[in-house]
Amino acid sequence: MESERVEEGTEFSWELHPRVVEVIRTLGYKKPTLIQRIAIPRILNSRRHILVIAPTGSGKTEAALFPALSKILSVGIEKGRTYILYITPLRALNRDLLNRVSRICEKLGLDVGVLHGDTPRSQRRKFKIEPPNMLITTPETLQFILIDNSFRRALRSLRYVIIDEAQEMPSSERGAELVVALERLREFAGSFQRIALSAAYSNPDVLAKYVFGYFRPYEVVDVVHNKKMLVYVVGGARTPKIMEGLSEHDLSLGIDVLVDVVSELLRFSRQILIFTNTRDTAEYLAVKLARLLNIKVGVHHGSLSREVREKVEKMFKEGDLRVLVATSSLELGIDIGGVDYVVQFGSPRQAIRLVQRVGRSGHREGGVSQGIVVVPRLITEALESAVIARRVMAWELEEEPVIEKPYDVLAHQIVGMALEYEGVHIEKVINVLKRATPFRNLTLDEFEKVLKFISDIGLVKLKDGAIYPTTRGRIYYYTTTMIVEGKQHVAHDIISGNKVGTLDEEFVVSLEEDDVVILGGRLWRVVSVDEEQRVVFVEPITSIEEARLPKWVGELIPVNYKVARETCSLFRRIVSRCDSAREFPVLYPLNEDAKRDIVQALCDDKRRGLCVPSDKELVIEIIERNKQSLVIVYACLGSRASEAFAYLLAEFIQRKYGVSPSFKSFPIAVVMELPLVFEPETFQELLQEIAHLDKEVIMELLFNAARKSPAFKWRLVGVARKLGVVSKDVSVRDVKRLFKAFLGTIIEEEALREMFTEKLELGPLLRLLGNVSSRRIKVVAYKTRHPSRIAQELLSFAGLIERFLQPAIPQRMLIELMKRRITSRRVRLVCLVCGSMFERSLNELEERPRCKKCGSQFLAPVRNDEDVRLLNKVMSIIKSKGRIEVKDLSDDEKRRFNELRKCADLVLSYGKKALIVLEGRGIGPETAKKILSRARNEEELYMLMYEAEKSFIRTRKYWR
Repeated sequence: MESERVEEGTEFSWELHPRVVEVIRTLGYKKPTLIQRIAIPRILNSRRHILVIAPTGSGKTEAALFPALSKILSVGIEKGRTYILYITPLRALNRDLLNRVSRICEKLGLDVGVLHGDTPRSQRRKFKIEPPNMLITTPETLQFILIDNSFRRALRSLRYVIIDEAQEMPSSERGAELVVALERLREFAGSFQRIALSAAYSNPDVLAKYVFGYFRPYEVVDVVHNKKMLVYVVGGARTPKIMEGLSEHDLSLGIDVLVDVVSELLRFSRQILIFTNTRDTAEYLAVKLARLLNIKVGVHHGSLSREVREKVEKMFKEGDLRVLVATSSLELGIDIGGVDYVVQFGSPRQAIRLVQRVGRSGHREGGVSQGIVVVPRLITEALESAVIARRVMAWELEEEPVIEKPYDVLAHQIVGMALEYEGVHIEKVINVLKRATPFRNLTLDEFEKVLKFISDIGLVKLKDGAIYPTTRGRIYYYTTTMIVEGKQHVAHDIISGNKVGTLDEEFVVSLEEDDVVILGGRLWRVVSVDEEQRVVFVEPITSIEEARLPKWVGELIPVNYKVARETCSLFRRIVSRCDSAREFPVLYPLNEDAKRDIVQALCDDKRRGLCVPSDKELVIEIIERNKQSLVIVYACLGSRASEAFAYLLAEFIQRKYGVSPSFKSFPIAVVMELPLVFEPETFQELLQEIAHLDKEVIMELLFNAARKSPAFKWRLVGVARKLGVVSKDVSVRDVKRLFKAFLGTIIEEEALREMFTEKLELGPLLRLLGNVSSRRIKVVAYKTRHPSRIAQELLSFAGLIERFLQPAIPQRMLIELMKRRITSRRVRLVCLVCGSMFERSLNELEERPRCKKCGSQFLAPVRNDEDVRLLNKVMSIIKSKGRIEVKDLSDDEKRRFNELRKCADLVLSYGKKALIVLEGRGIGPETAKKILSRARNEEELYMLMYEAEKSFIRTRKYWR
């Protein structure tokens, strides 16, 4: 809506109610957008359900709202009756929507209300007394509305349900809950028209049937293909003028290129929106850009408070911020005004995601959405991004997985219907469920299995073919959603005392002592997990030989099989031209510097006799070190099928050779570390052996491997929570104890369904194995001592590059970090002779510290105010009585005073060294005495302290 103000005879007048046209004119709306010109007449004149697909900011909301308001005004409205239900996935969208909708409805004399989890009780009570004519809510709150009699009465007048951001529904359990809720709503509200609003979606018919019901008539209004997009990928050569002030790490990430791109765009653009894939990266980029460009840069992500996010949105919309860095929190349709350019930092990993992000720019009708993808100096990421950019401009979008028959949703809906009717016949429940697309193929056996489970755990009662609610079931229904929110755990380096990152609860569930994780691009060993404090204590890997494939490297957006396959095709085509023109395929929008660097690197590898990934061959690269093998299988399967391949390989190798390999999957490859020497021919034979297995055997291997995986443990926990078996606050330790109890139940069955829908993909893997078996795909294996360029990049992602290319971290560096942590502290010292107290930094203390008042060296470190009170009490007793008697102190006071005396003895004997050791985490006087007597030099002192701290961290959870 960018042209002149509305005049008489505006196109907005066709068939809309005169009062709606008048309000549109009064509020200064401009000519209708393309989607409004097409969708409004369709909604006005059709009784079918309507799916509206259009880019962000194209006016979808008004396209649905204006005709809906016109229709209800035509039939007349009454106070206390709800005619329009607007369902939106995010509360932030509710607030944004309310501002836009309230102005329109106020002038039409209609009430508008927003109801979600944060709505105050007073507002809820008001809505119950007099429900609004239009209600804006979330899928979760709709579940509660359905069992509230006040709202049920008001909703009997319902004419329209508008579902925003519908593209999110088919691949989520929230979507499955919502479509069942809409069928329950239809039971008492009668027929209403559903209008689904969606961003770009690969298969509109799949989406429409999911939202509206499989056999109901519908129409699709899709203008997304009319939106022109231009996307360009930039990487490669360094930018000398910006390199000052950037670390080598910054340069490897391509931050200098990003700064150069943003600086150039700001010359002719008003506002730039930068997307990243992680919250930490968003924060980091905002700081770097603000410092290097000397401008104000905003940050927007889900971890920020609502107030902070709203403030940033307002500043950007009003033009007070020219640059905003965001995560997926701004992919959905929150109104932030016009954006000239979108910059994606790092591979977007999915074409559909890049469409939604770049679609934030160029909102003018006929305008072009423009985006630049800035990639690090990694061939894999540059080519993957170039492939995705080509697919975006050709509108070749990924198909999302569609969730079917989720047992946790089924259980929640059965309990909901029992509450809704205070007892409901089984036949009615099944009929309602089977009208919803996710459950249209639900069998009676599946239904009865879930019903028996929730009956056994007391969520419902069964009697005479009917289902009745219970008190426990009511609590479960109100407190359970299909959103599993895992807690974040801080990773804490025990050497430096610094926070080195965060780990999601999903991965902490499966962590054990000595597991390896990667944080901040470095490998760390887990020392201990403190569930109560939500801290994971780690230590850096200090020896090359200790480095191994990490258990956790962070979750990334999955890359589709077709993207991975095309990326490997691009590798093959580039290398095929090494002996001739060395040209880069013209279809891919990549800058010349990056093209030149990629061609040079890949052709150099070819000259060394190394292979590159290919869509025509299954390439295996084996790197041997110290009687171990690092095997890289370039299968080009995409993230989910590659993960399934890794599971299959690991399980087969474990059974055949009796060893458990560690592995990490990537969209184009599986990296596997084996404690065996593998010759290329041996691994070729192994793959042929796997390829010739029956499908049933392959599935059995995959299911067993999946059950052992960290991801499965987390999903087991999530399903148990969603089924009401454990509380949302259950600890990691409790989960590990309950793990075996969940096996063989519907909890395990549903967790495996989630795994094989969301994390693993079988189709591409089974096709690959079939092609290997029939020899339509050739298996090429070779051994090298020097990894190829692509192998180096994959090893750097897995944190293992140091093991194969660089020296280990020196131990003296770790000692220096620990020394810095300890000696920078301030200590309070008390003289046990005269009672005086003073505070000093350990750095400032002399080697033989003395009391400033009496000169005594009989000093003890004071831990807290309890120690101070105890010492004052002791000094007061000595002053009045001349001595301490047994009865003067409690048992705890005597124990602590004896500890202070022992500490003072150590300071008397060892001086400052004793105070340093006593500052170690969990080191008391007995342990300190052993360390001080054994250490022959400073290096040994700190290493002994380090081992003592580790022991304390590992054991303290058992004696709290």
